[in-house]
Amino acid sequence: MAVTYPYPLAYLNDRLRIAEVDWTIQRNDELSGGGDGRVWQAELADPLWTADIRLATSYLDDAEELAAIIRKLHGAQESFFLCHPYRRYPRADPAGAVLMSLNPLRWTEAFDNTAWIKTDTTVVANATTAPDGTTAADKMVEGVANGAHTIQQNVTGNSGETDYTFSVFVKAAERTSVQVSLGFLANQEVQNSIILNLQSGSILAATVPSRVGAIQYPNGWWRIHLSVRTIAGSGLSLAPLVRTAIGTSVTYQGDGTSGLYIWGAQMEQGLLPSPYAGRADAAGPSTVTLSSVAAGRGALGLAGLPPRYALSPGDKGQIQFGSNPERTYFFEFSESAVTGADGVMPLIEVFPRVPAGISAGAAVILAKPACKMFVMPDTHKPGTGAGMTVSGAGLRAMERRR
Repeated sequence: MAVTYPYPLAYLNDRLRIAEVDWTIQRNDELSGGGDGRVWQAELADPLWTADIRLATSYLDDAEELAAIIRKLHGAQESFFLCHPYRRYPRADPAGAVLMSLNPLRWTEAFDNTAWIKTDTTVVANATTAPDGTTAADKMVEGVANGAHTIQQNVTGNSGETDYTFSVFVKAAERTSVQVSLGFLANQEVQNSIILNLQSGSILAATVPSRVGAIQYPNGWWRIHLSVRTIAGSGLSLAPLVRTAIGTSVTYQGDGTSGLYIWGAQMEQGLLPSPYAGRADAAGPSTVTLSSVAAGRGALGLAGLPPRYALSPGDKGQIQFGSNPERTYFFEFSESAVTGADGVMPLIEVFPRVPAGISAGAAVILAKPACKMFVMPDTHKPGTGAGMTVSGAGLRAMERRR
């Protein structure tokens, strides 16, 4: 397979066992001043990010492999993407759990939408107050058939051994029990389910008790969650399902008027639910985009973030723009800001200034943002071998704008 440039993160960045790094800016300024203490600065060229990297001691074979990959950059000729090792994710979300929840479900607070498949069930939109205080919770109303009364949505997951958790907020109305289940669409097999009494919070039944749970919220709400592990060939389509129940009976003669309240569905990888990431509609999983650029290009606005998501000074970001060549804008936030309930971030100061050519609508990377860099001449040190280990390896990298 041919080597491609710039190196993606997985090819070089993720192999670097960084012990120490000086990540800073090289300014390209000219200063002049007067005897009265006045100083003038002229920016002769854009400031450029630099990284002076010292690598941890490693095994000889690993060090040789890494040195060969770096040499293939042909000195300063080719580029690679590099993450700041201490700011891979925003400070308030250090593992990226909230940012990367990537809820694949659509219309997560609008169960009347056709994305939700209904069996002998109708949905009344905005029927009561949701856990977040908005009048956005729907009512799931059973039909009159003698059978199951369900809503479900089919989503795409990973094949292979991957844990997925489905969670949804439910509140009793005329019906005081609910079944929530999660299975594989390929063979219609329910892999896990829970039946919960919505008045007492008692679990009446569970397929895999260690993988189900319910968290109590004010005003009668419960956040019910359960997880499954996909296996090879079965994980491509998952089917989260909610079903009204009478006690432990999930098939019964409906009366056409009874039901329960439902809000805030979320699917994510992992064994436990992360904080609810907010409404997701037809646009698909939340994609952070540039919503605006300030007149002086020293601040930008964002959209598509989770509700009440915080950014801090020093958090990093990346925007790809242009073509032939594609360019990279690597930046940091210079002040704190928090999104509203709509996931919109007002104008927030950044450094360096936003380049011309970037406009509203551009995708913004906040999870493992990377700077396009090259190895500065004569700075790569493969390290010194002693027995089976190599120490003293490192390099100095500088940002490449084009």
